[in-house]
Amino acid sequence: MVVGGKDISGKECALIACCEEDDLSVLDGVRIPMERTAALNKWKMVGEVLVPGVLNPGDVEKTDGCAQAAALADKF
Repeated sequence: MVVGGKDISGKECALIACCEEDDLSVLDGVRIPMERTAALNKWKMVGEVLVPGVLNPGDVEKTDGCAQAAALADKF
C-alpha cells in the first residue's frame, strides 16, 4: 500500500491496551480494527498486550501488564 507516495507495507505494529473490566472481549472494539488495519496495510502484527482490571491509578502495577509490554517492545 502506498500513502503519500511512500510504500507503507511491511511495517511492524503491536497493540497495548488496558480496560476497567475483567472481560477482555470489551477490547474487541480496539483489537479487531487494529488487526484489520494491519492486514489491509500488509503490516506484521508483532503481538498484543491486553490488560484487564485497570481502573484506578496504580492498578496496572498490580498486573504483569508492564512486564508484558516491555517484552513486546523487545520484539522490535
